[in-house]
Parts: sequence; C-alpha cells; structure tokens
Amino acid sequence: MKKISGFVWLFIIYSAVLIFMEFMGSSRVSSDVCSRINSSISFYAINSTICYFLLWSSSLLLLLCTQYTSITSQEKSFFYTQMAFFFFLGICERFLGYQKASELFSIHPIFLVCSVLALQGFLIMILTPENFSYDSKICLHRAFFMIFFMIILDTLDSVAKEYVPINPLFPHLCKTWFCIYLFAFSWNILEAKMQLPKNGHRLTNQIVTKRTMREHGES
Repeated sequence: MKKISGFVWLFIIYSAVLIFMEFMGSSRVSSDVCSRINSSISFYAINSTICYFLLWSSSLLLLLCTQYTSITSQEKSFFYTQMAFFFFLGICERFLGYQKASELFSIHPIFLVCSVLALQGFLIMILTPENFSYDSKICLHRAFFMIFFMIILDTLDSVAKEYVPINPLFPHLCKTWFCIYLFAFSWNILEAKMQLPKNGHRLTNQIVTKRTMREHGES
C-alpha cells in the first residue's frame, strides 16, 4: 500500500477539489465531471473514465497473478472470477451506466447494486484464499464500505429527498473510491505474489545457514 500512497493522495486531492468546487458554487463543472460519457464537452465524464480505467486495470493485474506457477487452484478460481467481475463492472460503467443497466434488467438501480454486491460477497466468501496479505484485506474492506455508503446515500435520495437532500457528487465519489480500493486490492495481491520468490529464497538461505552451523558445531 505504501508504494501507491502517492497514487492515493492524487485522488484525495482530486476529491477535495471537486468538493471545494461544488460548495463554491461551481456545481455545473462537478456535474460535467461526474456525468456519463455522452457529450463532447471538455473534461466531460472524467469520473466515469477514471472508474472504468481502474476497474479494467484491476482485472489486468489479477490476470498477471494467474501467470505465477505457485498459485493454488483455489487462488486461480478466485483470480478468474474477480477478473470477470471487475471487467464486467468496467463494461457497465463505460457503456451502460447503472440507470441503463437497471432498465435492461428491469430492476431499481439500488437493488441492482445490492444484487451485484451480494454476488461478490458470496464469491469472496467461498473462494478467497487464506494467505491474503493484510493490506489486501484492508483494501477490500474499504471498497465494501464505500459501496455500502453509496447505497445508503442513494437510498436516502430515493425515499427521503425532501427531508435529507443528498448532493449527487458524493455517491459519484463513493463509486470512484470503491474503484480505487479495488485497484489497490489487486495491486497488493500482485505485489505479494512478486515477493514470494524472494521470501522463499531468503527462507532457504536461513535453513542452509542454520544446518551448516549445526554441522560445524557437531564436528
């Protein structure tokens, strides 16, 4: 996680700038940034572009993880299901959007997100390997927190808009940070896989050194 801290800080600044512009009265600009990809306006749909780029990048990082020979069959199943899941979310974000997807499946957007979230939770529950790094688990927990918070905001906007007005910017930022943490999750998994050979060699050297010292002591 430390190696991509600069990447995370960049998005913290990005989020802070959007929130600042929104509260300074530049809601039109933030609205354009968070809109769907359907116009030629400058800086249009930047947020959506960031989201599907992060989702597809996450899928690519997990694809790289499958190339390691040291992974178990359970890990391989987990990587392939998550690759398909992230790629599908990227397709929806780029070409459909949650509104069109809900119309396509004849389901309210909130229930659609909850259904996808339930499916993801089920896949994680039955396929997640036990040897995941602490950073990977933290990123996954934060991603789920962001999507749950987005669901809460969308629910309040649907049922209590008159009493609890919700600024549309915040659900969009929750979705963005959901994608950021999924990318960080995939990055940490790949980083852990890249470090396994080094740790294995280090452990082998320690065993050989201790065995040599024991043999010299006995002789």
